[in-house]
Amino acid sequence: MKSTAKHSLFVLLFFAIFLLPGAGLCGEPVDLFPVPVSDDTTLFPSVDDDFLEVSFTEGFTFPFYDTTYDSIFLNTNGGFTFGSGDKRFDVAATEVTQPGVAIFWGDMCASCFEAYLRPHQMVYQQFADRFVIAYSQFQDYDVEAWHNTATVTLYSTGTIVIEYGEVLSEDILVAVFDGTHTDDKYLPLQTIYEDYQSTGTGIILFDYWGEGPGHEGELSGRTITFKTETVCEEDDSGALDIPGTRGAPGGTVTIPVRIQSAPNDVSSLGFEVFPPSVLAFTGYTTGPLVEDFDFFDCNVPADKPNVVRCGGFKAEGGIAAGASGDVVSLTFDVSPDCEGIWTVGLQELKDDIASWSATHGCFDCSFTCDVNGDGEVTPQDALCAFQKYLGICPTACGPCQDIFCDVTGDNDCTPGDALEIFREYLGLPSVCSQ
Repeated sequence: MKSTAKHSLFVLLFFAIFLLPGAGLCGEPVDLFPVPVSDDTTLFPSVDDDFLEVSFTEGFTFPFYDTTYDSIFLNTNGGFTFGSGDKRFDVAATEVTQPGVAIFWGDMCASCFEAYLRPHQMVYQQFADRFVIAYSQFQDYDVEAWHNTATVTLYSTGTIVIEYGEVLSEDILVAVFDGTHTDDKYLPLQTIYEDYQSTGTGIILFDYWGEGPGHEGELSGRTITFKTETVCEEDDSGALDIPGTRGAPGGTVTIPVRIQSAPNDVSSLGFEVFPPSVLAFTGYTTGPLVEDFDFFDCNVPADKPNVVRCGGFKAEGGIAAGASGDVVSLTFDVSPDCEGIWTVGLQELKDDIASWSATHGCFDCSFTCDVNGDGEVTPQDALCAFQKYLGICPTACGPCQDIFCDVTGDNDCTPGDALEIFREYLGLPSVCSQ
């Protein structure tokens, strides 16, 4: 059986997400194919060619093509639908008349060949803000050597993120659609599909049994995001708040978490930051409010690898009621494929801040040299970048904290950034036009 280092890493991540003790604070992982896989052990009515309705919990709902759903119909063939189930195998896109998502919809069989001894081929987990399905070496019926691995996350905004591991099946359907198929778009494989629910009646990537191409390994190791048109709206009203930030694709960004007029004294606190998929956590710097804490740390927990959990305490003293300032600044690498505006969320406030209001921040990775936002690049944009570097605040474009000028992606505003912006104005080659 084919094995790669990338696949091994993916499987380790799968175990970290779903199978470590304590995983799923909002709901335990549900293994749909316990071993030995059979009609007697599976949670589906039967192992092969069947579906199962799963009601969402934790208040989660999923908006999909103008309808919001409170349940999902998972099938045993690598796909899922909404409103009703579909258990057929080897389908063409146009044959599925329900709204649905095909991850690698073909003819899967969790009990075929020696796969009946393979654990955790399909597991789901529920959270308040997302629903996650993980497939691990999900067996294909047709060829013993074919199996498929992927983790699918449905967000409450309607966004879908599919992180593929090794995908070996060839005769599969990969698509999102509303079920009418009156204006399906057969599109090439790419990383992000913007506003997917307004792109015809569906986006079809692979459609072996229909009008599209078959799959020849292109999905392996890819992450595909189907984004909604939802635009993050900045809200700075919370006692615990993340301000809006900007960063360049392929660069780094520092995102602060701040307290605004602390409602009460704080001797211990905890919270989680939920970054978008385009940001990868790399480290942190403590802020002035917790510099004298006895202990403070931030970490990506094994049971929730999509969040950054921070907390600390001080035996005597701490943060006084009414205080304002940064608690921590988190550093992230920005995906080279980042586009648009994303939400950076706050959740799970603990201890002395448990009752506080919390407001998210908006991360904008729109790459531009238009520092002052007037719709064009002029010498003033370069001037403002240079003024921020010199500490001349406010700049000609506004307060320093509102000026994004790290166009070179080195997590700092330098004379080099000002030079690149000026070169753009002059019509010379610059990072702004790359």
